[in-house]
Amino acid sequence: MAGRFVEYLPEAKLKELRDIANAIVSPGKGILAADESVATIGKRFKSINLENTEENRRNYRQLLFSSDPCLAKYISGVILFHDTVYQKTDDGTPLIGLLQDRGIIPGIKVDKGVVPLAGTHGEGTTQGLDGLSERCAQYKRDGCHFAKWRCVLKIQEHTPSYQAMMENANVLARYAVICQQNGIVPIVEPEVLPDGNHDLFVGQRVSEEVLSFVYKALADHHVYLEGTLLKPNMVTAGQSCSQKYTKEQNAVATIQTLQRTVPPAVPGVVFLSGGMSELDATLNLDAINKAKMKKPWALSFSFGRALQASVIQTWQGNSDNTLAAQCELLKLAKANFNVFESSGEEGFANCNKVKDSSYDATDNSSEVSAALDSQSYYSLEVGSAATLFVAALLVLFKVAYPLKPPAFPETFASVDYDVVVGCTEAAWGWLDVHLSNASCKFAEVGLQSIEAKMETSGDGGVSGGTGTATYLRFAEYLPETKLSELRDIANAIVAPGKGILAADESVSTIGKRLDSEHIANTEENRRRYCELLFSADKSISKYISGERSIIPGIKVDKGIKPLAGTRGENTTQGLDDLAERCADYKRRGCHFAKWRCALKITEHTPSCLAMLENANVLARYAVICQQASSIIFEHSQVLPDGKHDLYVAQRVTEEVLAFQYKALADHHVYLEGTLLKLNMVTAGHDCPCTFSLEQNAVATVQTLQRHVPPAVPGITFLSGGMSEVDATKNLNAINQCSMKKPWALTFSFGRALQASVIKIWSGREENVPAAQHELIKLCKANSEAALGAFSGDLQTSAGIQSLFVANHVY
Repeated sequence: MAGRFVEYLPEAKLKELRDIANAIVSPGKGILAADESVATIGKRFKSINLENTEENRRNYRQLLFSSDPCLAKYISGVILFHDTVYQKTDDGTPLIGLLQDRGIIPGIKVDKGVVPLAGTHGEGTTQGLDGLSERCAQYKRDGCHFAKWRCVLKIQEHTPSYQAMMENANVLARYAVICQQNGIVPIVEPEVLPDGNHDLFVGQRVSEEVLSFVYKALADHHVYLEGTLLKPNMVTAGQSCSQKYTKEQNAVATIQTLQRTVPPAVPGVVFLSGGMSELDATLNLDAINKAKMKKPWALSFSFGRALQASVIQTWQGNSDNTLAAQCELLKLAKANFNVFESSGEEGFANCNKVKDSSYDATDNSSEVSAALDSQSYYSLEVGSAATLFVAALLVLFKVAYPLKPPAFPETFASVDYDVVVGCTEAAWGWLDVHLSNASCKFAEVGLQSIEAKMETSGDGGVSGGTGTATYLRFAEYLPETKLSELRDIANAIVAPGKGILAADESVSTIGKRLDSEHIANTEENRRRYCELLFSADKSISKYISGERSIIPGIKVDKGIKPLAGTRGENTTQGLDDLAERCADYKRRGCHFAKWRCALKITEHTPSCLAMLENANVLARYAVICQQASSIIFEHSQVLPDGKHDLYVAQRVTEEVLAFQYKALADHHVYLEGTLLKLNMVTAGHDCPCTFSLEQNAVATVQTLQRHVPPAVPGITFLSGGMSEVDATKNLNAINQCSMKKPWALTFSFGRALQASVIKIWSGREENVPAAQHELIKLCKANSEAALGAFSGDLQTSAGIQSLFVANHVY
């Protein structure tokens, strides 16, 4: 297994790639894309009646690169065409040297253009892989430190096709890994063209689908994301769309697309201008950076025409106009720099702006923005009561006696709740008697706006446009009111410092726990234990609950079974009739669900088949739950069994998550209404090496950064057989490490919150207060750890005793 994940680049080269990528997207700076081919620059020259000769091309690039050195305040890198790398100024200085002298990083376009993709309806792919490694090695020696490769996809009735998205994603991934092997940072450019009359919604969904293919391919090719940049289109409607959208709507659609598909490990996103006017490109970039949304990447520019249209018009091929043209370039570069200082249109005050769109549907090499629709998302405003929120996933043991389901309302629009607990039917009676008073405040957010939007669109979402196959393919299956409900539940569960008590053990599994303390596994003892957990002192609301009310959830899988065609691997069953069961659970008051898949690290596992199958099962479960208005916990566990080291554990977990989030995208799962329940990344239980808490934390956060989209509200870690103390310390280390973490990182512990409780209880009624005190102490410690504020002082009955169980099942 270790051989499968041999690191193909030394740390020194990884650091070089990181440093280059981060330098390119340093605050406020962007890229000047001057990589036009001979044919494309010829079209630009034609607009000023200038002959397309090598000398004129050299003169123009000399004009750009010899601008005042203050250009480096706004421009971090320049993408060059092959010929430009080897051209010289009038005095014999290499053009590339002008950039280096100004501290601007030279880059290079390495693709060889778009060609037809056989087997498709007029779609294309990009060529240039032959000999790419040798060319990259030479470019690196000649001073180029980053590269660009462009793929294009177009929205039509039957496109982009699966084949086109997969092929272009794989081409981009192959290019990227070749560049990195040669010390060059790859800029990945999957451009969705704006040709067509599709609206913003369709454009957004297509862009999300394209990017989901791209990042799965990058993971498959082991591309080092920290040493890459993404160059996408901003999300706008098609050029022929009759409906007009504001720059704020474009910004929301763009950021949502990135949140759902682009891992936080990517240092930055440098947008292409996509045929927009100079002014529109800058205003749209400004709106993106002003939007108050989760943005764990630098968001900058890699503009070609939007930095050069006025320059060419001012120059007119006349050397007497060189200084004036260079002033135009500086003004435009500064205007785009100023978007990070919220200057908006003011940065254009003295520019010779080209306000007309430079979009050209026939220009296959042009940067043309893709189309997307915007859906307004409304944040949850949690009141003071809600900040004392808990989520306790108590999927209780199945016993059969008459129960009255609690009267929970169908939505959270106007009801107060404080606690989240997942239950089976066995718990309903007790919950109805003891936990019926709600108090956690879910604010009514944006409901009037949502209702107005529903009235406008007629179906609870954005209008579907022309009704072609592409539009129907992305029909919204949930109305905005239901999406809002899913978001609110998910965000409430991972409120700051709150976590989940996981008590979803099956009858046989809880029997093992009870047996360890010589307690008979009877229905009555299981009921007594549930009551012990639920009736703890109300001070537990500071860490797990609020004022006593419980939002019930449900474990809906039916256990792990052998996966045919593998070497002893498994899948999870329970999809049969899941929609009906979820609908029934929702009617009875359950508002979230959990489904567990487990994979094991051995010499030959997890196999591609096992990862694919389990990812698809999780995705199918997720979308079914969301249709029933239940948010979902994707419980994807890589078991700690084995002697593999931390590095192998990290790579396997990353691979599993890459499969998982591609499957969720394929099934159109609404990520904002999901939570991830994952193992912390640690070495195998039998590994002879010892790793520190800090090393585990870095491996865990890196894994999340590379594969979990920022749209996911939170990750609730399982304890994975760790001792109570180790689980808390590892969670604390994760929250303390100073790394990019655009999710809530909290706990969903079972054994690590209950081992000492059961030990103290021992089935005796007189021990209930002491056991409940132990539960509160553990909850408090993990609440602190979820905030990175755990003191390290935790004395419990189970203490540092390992809770590992080989091949653990529920």
